[in-house]
Amino acid sequence: MNYRRRQRGTVLIVALIMLTAATSIALSNFELGKHNLQIMANAELDQQTFAATQAAVEEAIGSSRIFRGLPVFLCYNISNKNCQNMPDGRIAVTLSAGCVRVAPLRSDDLDATNPREQGCFVGASQQGAVDGSGAASLCSRSVWDIFAVGDYEQTGARGAQARVRQGIGVTVANTNIATLCP
Repeated sequence: MNYRRRQRGTVLIVALIMLTAATSIALSNFELGKHNLQIMANAELDQQTFAATQAAVEEAIGSSRIFRGLPVFLCYNISNKNCQNMPDGRIAVTLSAGCVRVAPLRSDDLDATNPREQGCFVGASQQGAVDGSGAASLCSRSVWDIFAVGDYEQTGARGAQARVRQGIGVTVANTNIATLCP
């Protein structure tokens, strides 16, 4: 009889230990899931910041403003609201560009069928252009280094930052070289 009384207490202790272990496993799984969700949210934020920064570089290449040495600041809002009136949840991108080198183009290097390059031929006001002359043209090829920094701005949140550096070649008129690419 003494043996059965001791067993009842042992079963209670074993049951409490099992309950504590199950609770501990459940809590650790919850914490692990919470951390994984946070990691995925941060990775998505990093991707959005990089995409906005890359889009700003592409937009800047399409405009001539960056090649005139003017600072460019673009703003992208994740929630599609007015970016300027919303200090939180936006990606601010600052761009800068610098001319790396300039090389004069010969008329042999130009494409007479390309409307952008037709004004580079000497005597372009004539009908058609004379290919193969090897003479200097009215244009030069400039190489630019574009650098963009995108910052995700939100109060109380981890800020993501993306940096994009890209080179681009631009054909410029020789009359603009002194001001565009000193």
